[in-house]
Amino acid sequence: MRSAPTVAGEYTIDSASPAAPDNSPCGLIGALDVGCGVSSVDGQIGADVGTLAEFATFAVPNPVPTGSNLRLRIPGAIGDPCRVELFDVEGRSVGRWAGQIDSEFVTLTADGMQGGLAPLRPGAYYFKAEAGGRTGTG
Repeated sequence: MRSAPTVAGEYTIDSASPAAPDNSPCGLIGALDVGCGVSSVDGQIGADVGTLAEFATFAVPNPVPTGSNLRLRIPGAIGDPCRVELFDVEGRSVGRWAGQIDSEFVTLTADGMQGGLAPLRPGAYYFKAEAGGRTGTG
């Protein structure tokens, strides 16, 4: 089995890996069949569910090639000021953003960041975000 990333910078898995979708009993990626069954939620879910949820992040795409966006979901913080700082794997700050949230989704692009953010090199990055009296990292 190949490990990620390869010397060539590829993030792929071997086709014989148990994590490949074709090797899973339900077609989901994962080495175990845990979670392959169907489940449901009985009853009504209240409108307040999720308002105190943690930050959710979506790297678009992931891993990050040049020109990617960082998308944050911050429920319950619409209208609040927000600050986001982006770090490389060595902990160096590579960009900052500050503004008011007008949606529970915040999408940050390289040209929207402050602090002289150069186009990001392919790889892994971390963030720290503060909004709605909460701090999230990822």
